[in-house]
Amino acid sequence: MDKRKKICVVTYCEWSSYGSVLQTIGMRSAISDLGAESFVLIDNPAPLPTTRFNFKISKNIKTLIKNLLKVRIKNKIELQYQKSIQFINKNVDIKYYDSYEVIKAHPPKADIYIAGSDQIWHPNLCKPLFFLEFLPENAKKYSYAASMGVTEVPCEKEEKFKKLVSSFDTYSVRESEMIEVLSRYTDKSILHHIDPSFFIDKDGWGIYEKEYSITKPYILVFAIYWDKKLNKKLKLLHKKTGKEIVVISSTINRVWGNRKVYDADCGNFLYLIHNADAVVSSSFHGVALSLNYNKKLSVVVNPNAPSRLNSIMNKVGFKNVEIENLMDFDLGQYDQINLKIQEEKQKGIDYLKGILSNEE
Repeated sequence: MDKRKKICVVTYCEWSSYGSVLQTIGMRSAISDLGAESFVLIDNPAPLPTTRFNFKISKNIKTLIKNLLKVRIKNKIELQYQKSIQFINKNVDIKYYDSYEVIKAHPPKADIYIAGSDQIWHPNLCKPLFFLEFLPENAKKYSYAASMGVTEVPCEKEEKFKKLVSSFDTYSVRESEMIEVLSRYTDKSILHHIDPSFFIDKDGWGIYEKEYSITKPYILVFAIYWDKKLNKKLKLLHKKTGKEIVVISSTINRVWGNRKVYDADCGNFLYLIHNADAVVSSSFHGVALSLNYNKKLSVVVNPNAPSRLNSIMNKVGFKNVEIENLMDFDLGQYDQINLKIQEEKQKGIDYLKGILSNEE
C-alpha cells in the first residue's frame, strides 16, 4: 500500500494486567506486519495502585511484624506500577483522554477502528468506548477477538448491550461460546479468532523479556481465580519436586508459595514464564503465554467462569494435568498444539488483512 493506514485500537492496556498489555502489543505487531500503523485509545490515564493496608501502631510484636510486611509489599506493588508504566510507554503508542465525553466530542482520526481484544464486551460494564459508540453512525466498526468474560447477558443490561453490539460491520470473538450469544443480536456472521498475544511467538517475545533474579529451579504460579484448597496441591508439588513455588501477583492473595513476586513488570513476567520449569495458572493470558512458550502447564479453571480457559484449551487441543502431576506433563503434545496455534494465528492475520483490504 502506498500510504500506511492508521488503525485505532480500543482495548484494555493496564499496568496491573500483564495480559492486557501483552495482547495489545501482539495486536499492534500484527498490524505493523501488515504494513499499517496503530495506536491505542484509552479514555482515562492509568490509575495509581489502589491497594490499601490498615496499618496501626501496635505494641504486639507479631502484629507489628505483620504490618511492616504489608508496608514492604505495598512498596513492591508501587515499584511494579512504576516499572509497568515505563514498559507500556516504551512499547505501546497510547492516546490518553481525560474522559469518554472528550473522545466523543473530538474522536481521534484514523482510517480504521477496531475493538479488541480482551474482555472489552463484558455485559456488566457495557463500556461505550469498547463498542466504538463514539464514531458517527455511518462509520465502519470492526472487532478482533473481543471477549465478554461471561456467557450470559443480564436481563437488566440486555437492551443496552444489544444497542451497542449490533452496530458492527464484522464480528470477531475470542471464545466460541460468544457466537451463540451474539447471534441473538445480529444476523451477520461471527468469527472465532485466537488471542492476539499469539501473533508473537516465543522468540519474538524474547526481545521484551527482562531478567528477574531467581537462582533456584522454580515452578511459577500466576492465579486470577484461586481456591485456597489448592494450596495443599502446591505444597505436595513442592515436596515431590524440591522446586520453589514462585507466585507472581499484583496484590496480596491467598496462593501459597515459597516466594511471592509483587514487583514484576511485563518484561519480568515473560522472563519468569520462559525460565520456569513449569507453570500453574488460572489466568487466560498466563495460560496463553505458557502455551506459546511450550511450558509444562496445569490450568486451573474457575468453575463460575470457565468459558475463556476452556475455549483456548479446546481450540489448540491442550490436554490438562492436575497440579500434583504437573511434572509428568507430556511436552510431546506441543507438536500438534504448535501446528494448531500457527493455523489459528494465520486465520487471525487473514481476517485483519481483509479489513485493511476492504478499506483500500
